[in-house]
Amino acid sequence: MKMEMSLSYKLLRYINSAFFGWRVEIRSIKHALVMLGESDFKRWASFISLSSMAKDKPNELVFQAILRGRYMEELAPMVRLSERAQDLFLMGMFSLIDAIVDRPLLDILVEMPIAEDIKTALMGEKGPLGDIYELMRSYEQGEWNRFSELAARKKIDEEKIPPLYRKALEWASESFSAAQTVG
Repeated sequence: MKMEMSLSYKLLRYINSAFFGWRVEIRSIKHALVMLGESDFKRWASFISLSSMAKDKPNELVFQAILRGRYMEELAPMVRLSERAQDLFLMGMFSLIDAIVDRPLLDILVEMPIAEDIKTALMGEKGPLGDIYELMRSYEQGEWNRFSELAARKKIDEEKIPPLYRKALEWASESFSAAQTVG
């Protein structure tokens, strides 16, 4: 019950933050859920869960996970996986879960009810999601030859990636700031 109250409080503070700029105050959980929509609510819930697991970790680690999640989500249409944008968001968010909870990634993934192709991609196995995950990491780490190779394999115009990354970075910064003020 205490956990439910805490989450309700956090949700209402978050949705009424300047990040959203609503003209009216959101006063009920039902109203908040309607205003957020399913995908934004899932994003928020993932973020809150990750943040609570990372209480003793540097904020940068959680921020990086959020950034990766949004970046992967933004990549979804480019790699013809728009219908799996939420899955790609989760994949990006969970890409640092081992560092957040100080456990081996394999042990964590065995316990998680997420799609098998997400698990295999996070474990570094080849495949469609594995290539997208590697594309994200190669860009993030400045491995330009590897990035170019993966972009060509996925038929992505490399010139479209920097603005997409900037957009994800701006969103992650705003979301992280909003969540920090209400958390």
